[in-house]
Amino acid sequence: VYHYLQFWFWIDLISTIPFSVVGSWFATANVSVLRGIKLLRLLRIVKLFRFHKFDETLQNLRVNQHVISLVVLLLGIFFIAHLFACGWHYMALEKEQTTGGETWVNELGYADKNVYDLYVASLYYVMVTMMTVGD
Repeated sequence: VYHYLQFWFWIDLISTIPFSVVGSWFATANVSVLRGIKLLRLLRIVKLFRFHKFDETLQNLRVNQHVISLVVLLLGIFFIAHLFACGWHYMALEKEQTTGGETWVNELGYADKNVYDLYVASLYYVMVTMMTVGD
């Protein structure tokens, strides 16, 4: 508990702050300030460093090291694909809000779809782009 309170507690505490609510309190503030507040959400990524302890636990088990390496590689690929898919969708939303221009969401008929369909479409595009020669 003492080790948790020294470091991870503070990361968890900051990660649980509802930044969307805090941002609405400062609705009259500059847009760049609100975006800065949203960037604080990235502190949640620091929690991924706990994965190192999980990796140590797997190594203590009597599992083939090659299987562990393969699983870690696949998880890494899916995590990177997830980040790129979220970025791909975010860029489309940002373009729609700032310039109102056409994006892949409108052109492919996803404008009236829910967020899960948009995520799957983004993830599909990213995975196909990553696993083949590109666009």
